[in-house]
Amino acid sequence: MSTNPDYRKNAATLSEHLIAEDGTAKAIKVIERVMANFVPGTSKKKKRRAKRKPLLSQTG
Repeated sequence: MSTNPDYRKNAATLSEHLIAEDGTAKAIKVIERVMANFVPGTSKKKKRRAKRKPLLSQTG
């Protein structure tokens, strides 16, 4: 694959895009936005599942 000029060119282009993306700065912005909107005590709690009846009645 590395001998194919098209693969090398596309890999170089992709590399340039990834380097220019600055994922760390984006992650920081997302975290800051979430924290700015955070209100203590309002987190969603998991709903308890209702107990299911057994499919087959157990007789003994």
